[in-house]
Amino acid sequence: MPISTNTLVSCLKQRVPVHDFFDDIDSSSLSIESQNKILSVMSPIVTQNPYYAKLFLKRYIDKLEHFDHPDHEVLEEFYELYPTVMGAQELAPTDSDIVCYQVSNECEVWIKEYPKLISGQGTTGLRTWEAALYFAAYLNNVNNNDICLANKTICELGTGTGLLSVSLVKNSETLGNIKEVIFTDGDSQLIENLNGTFELNSVKQHQQNSNSDQPIINCHQLLWGTTNEQDKEQFLQPVPSGVDYVIAADVTYDTTILRPLCSTISDFFASGTTMALIAATVRNEKTLHEWELELTKWFGKDRWNVRERVAKPEELQDQTLWFRKGTAEIRIYEIRK
Repeated sequence: MPISTNTLVSCLKQRVPVHDFFDDIDSSSLSIESQNKILSVMSPIVTQNPYYAKLFLKRYIDKLEHFDHPDHEVLEEFYELYPTVMGAQELAPTDSDIVCYQVSNECEVWIKEYPKLISGQGTTGLRTWEAALYFAAYLNNVNNNDICLANKTICELGTGTGLLSVSLVKNSETLGNIKEVIFTDGDSQLIENLNGTFELNSVKQHQQNSNSDQPIINCHQLLWGTTNEQDKEQFLQPVPSGVDYVIAADVTYDTTILRPLCSTISDFFASGTTMALIAATVRNEKTLHEWELELTKWFGKDRWNVRERVAKPEELQDQTLWFRKGTAEIRIYEIRK
């Protein structure tokens, strides 16, 4: 299916591999207007990831030169830009990039991440994962769900890069003005990294009511399974108070963390939370089966369900995010108090 210029620009900002989308570029993306749009996003890409810029520019310029149309021309700026990246080398696993995710028509989130690292520094939170992308788009599209976030306090477990919660902060007004967003992760370094993410997105952290239009923001280290005050051996800290909804994405990948995760969700319910929404990518059917067994053990069969199920995320056409072909099924689990 041909992709529009706007989708092409989103792909570039998201650093979608060029070979994944290039053959589907619509001829309208070769117009002068489209070339100018593409140039506007290429300049920062040349600085942040020159190798990626090289791969795209080489194929795009070739396509422009071979496009047969009487009113067509190639902007000179492309010929000036390409030589600056000709010698660029692919990013090393330890190199970072600044990636932009268009989670809705009104909201884009900029994240510094390490796209070559599946895990590093003892964490998987240095890059954005598929369930977080889908969940961010789902929560930010008010036409697709009946979840009311207006005047609510939201706490994210395992925030990682911060994409999901930052999207809610930036899009709060559209969502009805969220009261507070609490970022938590078990890795203190990832919590510290959020300062850079806030800066990239022009988000100002404040821990009390102010004249700002954005929600109150709080950031905490939170270790799952250590939040039950009755468990004297494991207890370290209580869950944040006053939380209406708990959210999380891509946190069910390891069977060893499922029990502590459910334990902490249970502690949130005991403190007044009414709902938890957990997005999961089905990378391993056995692990997801264990997750569902754990949910039943902790909350019973009647208190949880699969709220959404997307078998082939790459076939989604109603959002601006791109999912690679072969992306596994994504589910959103709903757990009620």
